[in-house]
Amino acid sequence: MMFIDSRAGSIDLYASMQKANLPVQLADPDLPYGDVYFVGRGVGGTGLNIGIEHKTVSDVINSIQTNRLQGHQLQGMREAEEGAAPFYDHCWLIIEGKPSYDRQGMLIHRRGGKTFRMGMTINELYKRLTVLHLCGGLNWLWFQTRRDTVKWIDAFYHTWTDKDLDQHKSHLGLYEAPTLIPVSQTVRTLATLPGVGLKVAKAAEKEFGSIKAAIMGCPQQWAKIETTDDRGKKKQFGLSHANRLVEAIR
Repeated sequence: MMFIDSRAGSIDLYASMQKANLPVQLADPDLPYGDVYFVGRGVGGTGLNIGIEHKTVSDVINSIQTNRLQGHQLQGMREAEEGAAPFYDHCWLIIEGKPSYDRQGMLIHRRGGKTFRMGMTINELYKRLTVLHLCGGLNWLWFQTRRDTVKWIDAFYHTWTDKDLDQHKSHLGLYEAPTLIPVSQTVRTLATLPGVGLKVAKAAEKEFGSIKAAIMGCPQQWAKIETTDDRGKKKQFGLSHANRLVEAIR
């Protein structure tokens, strides 16, 4: 369950999340810091407090210029009473809306047919946010629409609650570059053996017929495997290579 602050600003987000059938309810009492709070599953199922601050583009600019974000909100999200754990173990800032800026990169705000400069360039805003991430532990993402915001929160919540953090596998994988010409799995596997390579692996597939037979093959069988070099000259794998290969795989 996600808990949403009921004060102005957060209540609109609550309505959007409720409409999208997300598991939300209004916090009672209101959250002292952040707009969204839930408990995620850390390593081994350890409970972790996750906090999300939600701001519009103009709000985040104003809160940085007045130091409210870095001097009050972030400190409150990261700190607690002396000797206690942080209020939130992980802090996120979601910025919503499309930034507007002039040719000089100065951020602008249009209201009532008039254009107002906001006293900060888009580059400066990005730099400030980056420092808040690097030095303040505030992770931030930017979405242009409320629909995108809600979709991300939904995925973010389930990432933290569907399984323990150490059970996720999306960050794990072995990369194997594709070949220009499709090859069989047997050739792919044999080509990874010491000193074999693609040409010898193709010849070994014809000689042995399977991965198991190739691994069980004797040095004499491997030694007579024949390939062709770039000049069309035939050559054998050789006994010395074969002995080293058999010794390595056994």
